Amino acid sequence: MPGGFVRLFLDNNLLVVEGNVVKRFLVLGVLTIGLLTGASAQAAPILVTDTPTVIGTVIFNFSDPGATVYDIRGTATTQAFDGATPLGSGLLAGSDDPAPQNNVLYTNLVTDLMGFSFDFSTSIFTDNLWTVAVTGFPILGSDPAFASFVGADLAQLSLLSSEIIGGEQPIGLIANYSLNFIVGPEQQPAAVPEPATLGLVGTGVVMAIRRRRSKVSA
Repeated sequence: MPGGFVRLFLDNNLLVVEGNVVKRFLVLGVLTIGLLTGASAQAAPILVTDTPTVIGTVIFNFSDPGATVYDIRGTATTQAFDGATPLGSGLLAGSDDPAPQNNVLYTNLVTDLMGFSFDFSTSIFTDNLWTVAVTGFPILGSDPAFASFVGADLAQLSLLSSEIIGGEQPIGLIANYSLNFIVGPEQQPAAVPEPATLGLVGTGVVMAIRRRRSKVSA
């Protein structure tokens, strides 16, 4: 585990920062702008969770970084978009098996059911964000808009809480992150525009962001 990442959590002293909620919406908005304005971008689905209830957990072992444990579980309603076009709501759910999990299932509650497998070995931790490569695989489906999720995708999660293990002589760290979104490969921009361009975001995505902010603040 990178030393800077450990120091980040120690310096934050287990704080859950309310600003993280705002930050996740800004990041999503900036990402969406990249998708809508990039010259080479193609329309492909993005799943945005309505509430921070699909939780990724990381248990770090300070003495043996190779023994890090990852887990993803929980359930959240989602909003799906094909570019800026709303595709409707759905449900994203992880297993309730007590053993660590790396898969979640998605259904649009009408025609499609698919799985997403998290490759935790690709994890990148920056500030309060966690980025992971995800592989989408079909189970049932007939809507071609969701076919672009099959294969290499990307997931982003935001820090909810962290706890040092071991008191005065810490031996590890447990960190919980909430899933923000899963995005298809066609929508992963090479360059992200400045936040000033957020006003250009499609109205459907902005409405989804506002709904989630209201639910989190309630």
